[in-house]
Amino acid sequence: MKRNADQIFNKYCKLLYKISIIMLCSEEDAYDAVQESFLKYLNTKMDFNDESHERAWLTRVNINICKNILRFRRMHPTVDYETLALHYHKPEETGIMDTLMTLNAKDKEVLILYYIEGYSCKEIADMLKVSESAVKKKLERARKRLKEKLLEKIENLNEKPVLAIIRLGQRPEDLSYEKGLTKTAKELSIPVDIYKLEVQTKTSQLISLIEKLNEDKKVKGILIFRPLPKHIDEKEVALAISPQKDLDCINPINKAKIYDGDVNGFIPLSPKAAVMLMEDYGYNLAKRALIINRSQVVGKPLAMLLLNRNATVTIAHSKTENIKELIKKSDYVFTAMGKMKSLDRSFFTEKSIIIDLSIGIDENGKLCGDIDQEDVNDFVQAYTPVPGGVGSLTNLLLLESLIHE
Repeated sequence: MKRNADQIFNKYCKLLYKISIIMLCSEEDAYDAVQESFLKYLNTKMDFNDESHERAWLTRVNINICKNILRFRRMHPTVDYETLALHYHKPEETGIMDTLMTLNAKDKEVLILYYIEGYSCKEIADMLKVSESAVKKKLERARKRLKEKLLEKIENLNEKPVLAIIRLGQRPEDLSYEKGLTKTAKELSIPVDIYKLEVQTKTSQLISLIEKLNEDKKVKGILIFRPLPKHIDEKEVALAISPQKDLDCINPINKAKIYDGDVNGFIPLSPKAAVMLMEDYGYNLAKRALIINRSQVVGKPLAMLLLNRNATVTIAHSKTENIKELIKKSDYVFTAMGKMKSLDRSFFTEKSIIIDLSIGIDENGKLCGDIDQEDVNDFVQAYTPVPGGVGSLTNLLLLESLIHE
């Protein structure tokens, strides 16, 4: 499989530029690296098996070119972020990219391949021609350095921001999220206060706690695990939380900002992570997108983020008729039904690209999403795994929001 120059440029230009600008920290050198990558593609006699083979080859070639430029010019300058922002990332991405840009080339390489490009350790090992254990060691070192950079930013703050987590009951998925988030926060020396309430807690009691946290100047962000028990008035809870501390964007004021196209404040974490993941993969979101969720937490804010990127959006839900037909007609499918492993390959085509935002527990006690991963694997074009995928970005996004606020 080999495409013409226009096809290959339109498909991979943004992706290769993003890799190059992160690696080189120079707009001029990034353009040179992208151009050389495409020239190598046009001159190669290699016959690619499929799109994933083609993409992996171009990624590897591009990274090697960047490393050669760094080696030749012996350069590690910083980049002008105002210029950079105009070219490749949205305002809501600035914090993470800001930190990533400060790492050295070797650390960037493995983090780009693993977190931004979504390759597994085994795939990275094949691309770098090293052992899988060597890739894992590289990742461990790169993560350590990334955390060190985040720690530097935190240490420069006048006071460490405190994250307040409110959990009602002991849902397994809440406990899993809490464990991962507190672990990452601890590594970054971010204090976390966890408020464990009984399922029977009244709305008035929950609001009283929220008001107390609103007044606490040390608390910079409040995260309430949802869905809340059915007897809790979620609208009253959303109104109670301060817009300045509303990490998951449930306050109507913060929602209104999103609906008005303002992405500079708090954005719901899962929709934000889903869109960032798609853009980091180089997908053009200005296509037909189906969202299987109509909630204020995922479906509606995700729809606004996609509309802001010129997507043609359809919102469905678990009660929608002919949902299989809608899925097959869509370029991208974002699912958050909460019906574990309910979507097998019969719902999709070989061109389907699926983003799974659900998380739950299967019959074996393991985390999973709406997609039956074993069934769709090697059938659809692409999908995000659970665990991993969108969830892998959520903790970092949340803590970055806390730091920057």
